Amino acid sequence: DIFVAPATEALEESCAWYGDARGGVLYFGESAFWSGLRQTGSPLGELDHSGPRQIGRFDLERGAMLPALVVAEEERSGTWDVLAHPNGRIYYTTFFGDAGWIDPLSARSERFPHLGKGLNEWALGPGETLLVTRYGGAGSDEAQSESPENTIVWIDPDGTKRAEWPLPARGGQVLAPKTVAWDPSTDAIWVSTDVLPERKGPGGHPTIVLNFDGSERARIDDVEVQYARFLEDGTGYFAVASGRTLKLGVRPPQARGRGLEGARWITLDTDFAQDLRLSADGRALVTTWGGRIFSIRPETSRPVKVFDFPRPRTDGLYYSAVRAGEAICATYCAGLSIVCTRTD
Repeated sequence: DIFVAPATEALEESCAWYGDARGGVLYFGESAFWSGLRQTGSPLGELDHSGPRQIGRFDLERGAMLPALVVAEEERSGTWDVLAHPNGRIYYTTFFGDAGWIDPLSARSERFPHLGKGLNEWALGPGETLLVTRYGGAGSDEAQSESPENTIVWIDPDGTKRAEWPLPARGGQVLAPKTVAWDPSTDAIWVSTDVLPERKGPGGHPTIVLNFDGSERARIDDVEVQYARFLEDGTGYFAVASGRTLKLGVRPPQARGRGLEGARWITLDTDFAQDLRLSADGRALVTTWGGRIFSIRPETSRPVKVFDFPRPRTDGLYYSAVRAGEAICATYCAGLSIVCTRTD
């Protein structure tokens, strides 16, 4: 089933980006980045038009779109990543604008202009704090002059900044952080990166493991760790590309070593992992842009089930998949779309 939010009269088409679920609702970013890029040929194309800044909502139990949460009436940048926090708030990034949060029950909201621009992807940290990556600046000289570049920011739920750590630059190249995750078993921060200027081949996307003083604990550059996620007990899950092969690594919390040592590997595909989500029972969902979604139960004899989601639009991209009872629902960047399929 494909569910699409009503179209608007905006000059740019927003589409569904990263999602996160809590309390039977899938929350997702609404961004016009891709339509702005196609219209202008520039990654800054989203800034050419303005409109409401919103967070989409989908009722996973009823299978129905809900009214979006409006965090600003008129802004040039939409919402990118969202995090449904245990405190009930939905935190969001906008990259070109301010990050912030909104309470879906009261509609109270707050923006974090003091954190600067360029904030990208969220993760929960210790004690329900938050970690967020700052990828580059924010694509403009003005934004870059206001904000540091290529950092990990650690904040309290109220937006108070605890620390900010730059990633190390080497040999005239910088590391731009993409995803971030906290490993509770070792109290370490895992960061996937891009090397800029871009470097092809091995070492072009190293993963940096940091301590909470910003020092480097480990560097993994022989494979590309596209996503790392951890259960509360510290079990680590890693979506890793080695050559053209996509694998899922599962590392028990008692495994020794500071990197991927001790992980058990499950081969998935030759595609690119766009998101990795975990259930409390240890099941994993790996979403690829092309719509192949892998449901993995690592401890079973046949651990992988593959679901090929439809692509009615050739330019559509899948972002995040979550479980909804006996179904899987995924955000589909082809308008504001959610696609669901039964798994039984």
